[in-house]
Amino acid sequence: MECIRTAFGGMKGLIIFCFSVVALAGCFSTGDESAPGRMQPVKISFCQGGVITLLPLIAQSQGFFEKRGITSRMIMKQDGKLALQGLLLGECSFAICGEPPLVAGSFTRQDFVVLASINLSDNATKILARRDLGITTANDLKGKRIGVRKGTISHFFIDLYLKEKGISLQEVTLVFMEPALMPAALARGEIAAYSASDELLIKGNALLGERGVLLSEPGLCLNSINLVAKKEHVNAHPQSVRKVLDAILQAEEYYLRHPGPALDDVRKQKGISRAELEAALKGQTHSVRLQESLLLTLEDHARWMIDNKIVAGTVLPNFLKIIDPAPLKDLKPSVVTIIR
Repeated sequence: MECIRTAFGGMKGLIIFCFSVVALAGCFSTGDESAPGRMQPVKISFCQGGVITLLPLIAQSQGFFEKRGITSRMIMKQDGKLALQGLLLGECSFAICGEPPLVAGSFTRQDFVVLASINLSDNATKILARRDLGITTANDLKGKRIGVRKGTISHFFIDLYLKEKGISLQEVTLVFMEPALMPAALARGEIAAYSASDELLIKGNALLGERGVLLSEPGLCLNSINLVAKKEHVNAHPQSVRKVLDAILQAEEYYLRHPGPALDDVRKQKGISRAELEAALKGQTHSVRLQESLLLTLEDHARWMIDNKIVAGTVLPNFLKIIDPAPLKDLKPSVVTIIR
């Protein structure tokens, strides 16, 4: 002890030395969220489904993630089913997807949770058809081959749409196929139409030009886009999860104050025109919330999946087990109406 005191000027020097060691250790943190003085940024990634979801893109372009010590990366998927699959396979930290993948997954596993709904629309899913094949109205779909991804929002929508228009499933041929193949298959005439959302509709329209026609039915199919994470990630990294939500909440505020610049940011990120983006987003609401209505929508999709034998189960899952309102409620209680 005498040697240490001599070397560092007594007990005061020893204390200073100890604090220096602790501070230096923080500079070389391994990224453990619980470690004090952590300097390394938290790396996250989003598996994004087929609907263009503004708020995470705005948070990224405006530096709202970076401001909170987070570096983010968007991994684009053709639809929500692939986005959730990417999350469950460990490809990304968060998935951004609609209700059908969550419902289908919850029949066999419940190791993921919805943290917030960040987009709401009753007209995001539409049908892109070939005008030059004689399709201009719903009735013209009779006898035609229609591409669809089985068990997704596009499948749910086409089923509702045909019933709404008085067309039976026997009067059309549904062709179950991967979403990435649909635009080219439509352009080649292998199918006469397909059901899809933003990203695929934009790609198909670009291929068809004036030969294409969009069929839609606003109000028919309510679709929320949700931020989803694995339970183990939420439990292991509660602070970074809250920071992600906080950044997305700030993106919502920015969009409300500066819609023009926000849309320009997203347009540039997506490599599309302002007109294409505005057409895709028409009728959509971009806000962060977690409301009771989500449970009702999940149950509607579950009943549809059971009735159409898309899932093997016959009993509705308890969807409260795949919703975690706590992180968002800590940040903004007024937007959370789900009681778990």
